[in-house]
Amino acid sequence: MTSLADLYFHPEPERVLAALRADEPFLRLDDGRILVSRPVDVAALLADRACVTEFPSHRAARRGRRGALADSVARALLSREPPVHTDLRRALADLYAAPAVAGRREYVRQVCRELLADLQPTDDLVRVLAGPLPYRVNCHLVGLTDRELDEVLPWIRRLEAAAHHPDPETIRAANDAVRGFRRYLAELLAAPESLPADSVLRRLTGLLTGSSLDELDVLDNVKALFFAGAEETTALTAGALARALARREAGQPVDPDALVEEIVRRQPPIRHALRWTTEDVTCPSGIVAAGQVVLLSLTSAAHGQLDSTASGPSPRGTLSFGRGRHKCLGEHLARLQAGVAVAELLALPYRVVAVDAGAPLRSTELQGLGTLPVRVDTEPCHGESAVPHPTSARTAQPAAPYRVAEPPEGGANGSR
Repeated sequence: MTSLADLYFHPEPERVLAALRADEPFLRLDDGRILVSRPVDVAALLADRACVTEFPSHRAARRGRRGALADSVARALLSREPPVHTDLRRALADLYAAPAVAGRREYVRQVCRELLADLQPTDDLVRVLAGPLPYRVNCHLVGLTDRELDEVLPWIRRLEAAAHHPDPETIRAANDAVRGFRRYLAELLAAPESLPADSVLRRLTGLLTGSSLDELDVLDNVKALFFAGAEETTALTAGALARALARREAGQPVDPDALVEEIVRRQPPIRHALRWTTEDVTCPSGIVAAGQVVLLSLTSAAHGQLDSTASGPSPRGTLSFGRGRHKCLGEHLARLQAGVAVAELLALPYRVVAVDAGAPLRSTELQGLGTLPVRVDTEPCHGESAVPHPTSARTAQPAAPYRVAEPPEGGANGSR
């Protein structure tokens, strides 16, 4: 029997996954779940209507059997199927579409510059930039100001604590946080005319009439979008920052957007997508029986698509953000943030150098860096005169590693 940790934390994970693709495309793990490794099978299951994100436990939670936190997770977009999923996705799709996301580039650039202004002479780019960036951007998209983000931050921390350490005390605190979030957001939704027209808050308010959603569905999806894709974006951004610094030190040119796309294709920030089969599903490599929990390995699929020695067909296009009706809603936003973060880091008038390669996340859900230690050199960049580092006179704060939560059942598929 094999666990996810055995696979993902193996000294040579790519070799192990290649062996699975060749010999055991449907691997039964020691916890009973099935790991699917071939790209064609991953693509087929992502698209199949009988392979769903709405687990039986989610339906039980919506009947009030597990508390406010479980109920809230069960109502979120990533946990739903049509018609609720369709109504939610249709309401939000254009806010997360490529043209709308491109229109937020200047805001993302501004946030990156503000965050980098606090970079200490020795620091951690995950703590300073890659970690907080997606939360700031998500808050802006939801329709709240930075000051309002500070108001809800204690609730966010309680929810994160419950995800990290789900014991009775943290679950009680998280249940209280969910109820607090709901009250706070209900007050905002009561005055929709005061909300930004292009915000998630304003858009989902319109679903309170004429859709399959009730008020708690709307409130819990607004809350979920504070977190949606944040951990994945942090992982993607940290990897892009590390690779950009390494290439610059090697004297190689760096195209931020191309670099981000390279990482998306080679190292998906999400290791797998978690699904439940409601009936038998026929895949190119065999049949997955009904009632199975399946882990669709996006990492293995990405490696398989890049493997020139692999035999058999391969699906077109990257699977790193999923496919089908649950394809990541925030994929364009994640790419934008990572690319802008790289561009703004490289544009600084002083040189930032990675101290080492960074510490990989110890997570079976996400892959990326948990820390990226750097130092600021006084050597000028871009042919400019030497510029003192703006924070060199301040005392550097210890760089606490940015923690990534293990998500509750339903997976790490943020905005799916």
